[in-house]
Amino acid sequence: MVFKSADQKRERRDRFQAGNGGGYCTHALAPTEQLPGTRFHQASRVELDPGAVIGEHLHAGNEEIYWILSGSGLFIENGIETAAVAGDLLLTRQGHRHGLRNTGSEPLVFLAVVAGDPQIPPG
Repeated sequence: MVFKSADQKRERRDRFQAGNGGGYCTHALAPTEQLPGTRFHQASRVELDPGAVIGEHLHAGNEEIYWILSGSGLFIENGIETAAVAGDLLLTRQGHRHGLRNTGSEPLVFLAVVAGDPQIPPG
């Protein structure tokens, strides 16, 4: 399956998961879309504004990967904070909580991919 760049939707979002600030998402597979026969819920390129925060949230029936492309941030998983920079891959397993803060002066750009039980909405 191919998701052509010309068909991807870019949107402004504020207060990701009840966090602060906002950013832009370019969705190949938006969180509101369902693809029959797959466990993928979302595949997006996210640009988190400087100082913005994705609030901590639980992944009850799915897992999520953040793959940092540029910028720097602070990844929080189950209360443990870890610096994150370009090239780092951050994996949140089912049943775990996570959040992300942009600690740099430029957008924190990353890929976000969610996969899991199609009956349980993304975290």
